[in-house]
Amino acid sequence: MNEGSFIILKDKMKKLNKKEKYKQEKKQIIIDAALKVFAVKGFNSAKISDIAKEAKIADGTIYIYFKKKDDIIISLFQDKMGAFNRLLKEKIEEKKNAIDKLKTFISLHLKILSEKRELAEIFTIELRQSSKFMESYQNTELKDYAKLLMSIIDEGKKNKLFKDDIHTSIIWQFIFGILDQTVLTWVRKENSTEKGLQKMIKFVLLFILDSILIKEKK
Repeated sequence: MNEGSFIILKDKMKKLNKKEKYKQEKKQIIIDAALKVFAVKGFNSAKISDIAKEAKIADGTIYIYFKKKDDIIISLFQDKMGAFNRLLKEKIEEKKNAIDKLKTFISLHLKILSEKRELAEIFTIELRQSSKFMESYQNTELKDYAKLLMSIIDEGKKNKLFKDDIHTSIIWQFIFGILDQTVLTWVRKENSTEKGLQKMIKFVLLFILDSILIKEKK
């Protein structure tokens, strides 16, 4: 490859990178608009035209990136849940033992969603309205969430902080179920506030930890 060919190739790569960046930015705009629309109108009632209007783009532009509404909510979940998992992992790595890690995991889960009500509504209500999400989507983000939580539980069992007879694969679902139901109840309650959900953190922590911690003998 001579110098001229290298320059041409480099120029093509720059153009491709710019095009890909533009596509990603446009896709993100659609996802963020969909988050607002689904939270207000609900997944079933929302239309592609509603999302396009919120994103300030033509209806047809959305179909360049997504075939249908189900694909939008799946991409939305991937985007937001991926960021959610990264933040959980980052904060947990700062803690020294499994108890502190679990407390951080639980507190952060509820705190993040208390500050992002639209996201809380999507996670607890609207995703369940998508038949494609519920029936055929391979939920890698939820699997990553589960792996992170199970690693904390296993660490606590190994270091004799958590009861060794609890089943990790069951306990993570038990914890997730409590967190999910707590957020769902908060979302459905009229005039619920950010502080309302954050007040529940203490009680949820006490209940979960009381269930799995090894009690000191008196």
